[in-house]
Amino acid sequence: CLLLLCIFVHFTAYAPGLPEGMIAIDDEELTQIPQIQTPPTPQSLKSIWTVGSHIDFYPLRDMSYLIDTHILGNTTLSYRTHQFILFYFCVFFIYILLQQLGLNNWFSFFITSFWAFNPYHSEMLMWISARKDLLAIFYILLSSLSFMYALQRQRLWAHFLCIVFFTASLLSKASFSGLPLALLILFVFHPPLRQQRKVLIVLSCCVLLGLVSSIFQTWFYSVINDMRF
Repeated sequence: CLLLLCIFVHFTAYAPGLPEGMIAIDDEELTQIPQIQTPPTPQSLKSIWTVGSHIDFYPLRDMSYLIDTHILGNTTLSYRTHQFILFYFCVFFIYILLQQLGLNNWFSFFITSFWAFNPYHSEMLMWISARKDLLAIFYILLSSLSFMYALQRQRLWAHFLCIVFFTASLLSKASFSGLPLALLILFVFHPPLRQQRKVLIVLSCCVLLGLVSSIFQTWFYSVINDMRF
């Protein structure tokens, strides 16, 4: 019901603007580069994953642009439709995660609705450049769900997926690089959780990945693309 309501409200509010042109110049700078616009080849894919071949390094974002361009159609409508689909998956994942944390149905519904209908997300839905933010949220939610499953069921594959999805979030945008450290501190000072060594190992791996990502971002935006002012 929440997803249907979300789709109805967003369609009513944003449908007129879906096929409109790019909002800002950096949309075109990000989506019209040769490695995205030309038909996919090993060389173009390698370029997407090569540090320094573009003004930033968010390879999963650029791979998603590649899908829009060559599969969904190279139009602003296809780019924004893709973002809406990702957003609705995020809404669903948030609701499931809140349920996993023990919140009742109505409270989970209220919090998820507050997030889904927040006007702040207009940028994430309509600004094609914000794809990196949406993908980072999408993958961190998948990582969190895998983490909760691993915590409850102690499945090795869930531990592995937690790390994989966290890495994917960092490759989209390093917004959540510090989250594993906060969880690790919680686990260290909570004796019952401290007994779950596999989870502690997973969190430690994610902390290391987050640290490497933060160091890389600092280096990239000071050496490769100097954003210091």
